Amino acid sequence: MKKFLTLTIFAALFVSCSTEIFDIEEDGATHFLKLNTIAEKGEITYPLELYAYSGDELAGELRVESPSDEIAMNLPTGVYDVYAVSGSTDFSNGGYATEPLMIGKSSVTLDKSGVQSSITMKYAVARLNVTLTDVPENITEVKVSVGSLHNNIDKTGKAIGSSTILLQCHKQDDMWLSDTIYVLPSVGDNVTLEISHGYSDNGQKTSFSYEYPYPIQAGYPYNFKGSYTSGITMAKLSLAVDIEGWGEEKECSFAFGEGANKDDYVTPSDASIFHVNELPTACSVWNGHVVATIDEEGNALLFSLEEWSDVSSNDEDAEDPTQSSRIASEYIEKGLKGWRVPTFEELQSIRNNIHPNYTEFDNKIKNNEGDALGEIQDKYYLCTDIAKKYCFYNNKSKYVTGHYYLRLVKSVKFILNE
Repeated sequence: MKKFLTLTIFAALFVSCSTEIFDIEEDGATHFLKLNTIAEKGEITYPLELYAYSGDELAGELRVESPSDEIAMNLPTGVYDVYAVSGSTDFSNGGYATEPLMIGKSSVTLDKSGVQSSITMKYAVARLNVTLTDVPENITEVKVSVGSLHNNIDKTGKAIGSSTILLQCHKQDDMWLSDTIYVLPSVGDNVTLEISHGYSDNGQKTSFSYEYPYPIQAGYPYNFKGSYTSGITMAKLSLAVDIEGWGEEKECSFAFGEGANKDDYVTPSDASIFHVNELPTACSVWNGHVVATIDEEGNALLFSLEEWSDVSSNDEDAEDPTQSSRIASEYIEKGLKGWRVPTFEELQSIRNNIHPNYTEFDNKIKNNEGDALGEIQDKYYLCTDIAKKYCFYNNKSKYVTGHYYLRLVKSVKFILNE
């Protein structure tokens, strides 16, 4: 008697299809089962690959060309992890893909009692594109690198490996655009974009970098919009639900070029928004929180009242390189969540604000039941740049590993009430 595991696949958008269990074949060895797959968001594309694992052993695999294909696997009695893969898992060409990847998993036990199960398909990649404006006319070639990103997935769908991808931009009207690509999540808690271009008149090549202080996550579209300008452009929050079923768009604007002010910072796209009757000032207190920096449009950084000492360096060879990330994820200040490790540029901007009135700033922290900064001559603070540790006292950084101090920041947007 043949041994069958039969799966019926339906492409669906937030719709679950019924699952039917057939009679058991009473030979003690094989059983007739019917599963269905559900797309949590978006639509399943074909061909669809299915893999059944018994422990670490591949027990069966199947390629489904269309929803109407007959689907059958020969599997004996046992416990299986069944994986469904829609889209390419090959990221060897440049570290990215040109089509989305969805992965789902279901654990089933084939025995005389039968099983009812479904496989929910989810995006395993992020959608990413880059748009650059105000680029000088004498620039003839523009490339953008993004990293570090995972560049492979294992048999269970877990992102592994590490690489930096390189995108060739093409000119369209007065903009330089990259193709829309699909990437695996970032390796760390932030990613760096490096824009390089060549000039037609002298052949010289120049590059500028921008650090996005958040990780790239699967299931979200990231639209990076850079402006070659003499002044920095603060990022504006733009949220939209994509009709294809992706999560909220992460739109991040930034400035690059010789004129971009390195002492300013770019507000990340997920800054908390607060409506106020009057904008707070830099080095002031708002609702029990210390405001370290703020610009004319209300983009501000809050500076944590709590300070951590003897925090492990975030270098890969450190004792615990993820310690600072765990501290940030768990920190809640007077009910306010969403704190993070600052970027190197943000620490510089904070230092420039507090240095002329350091004692007054420190008193504001202490008066709000915070940990005093105290003597800062030899105190080096962690930032997201793993190579740099920053000192507020002398505006210098150093590059050695060890244990350091940590202050967290939170990006907020203040909007005046009309």
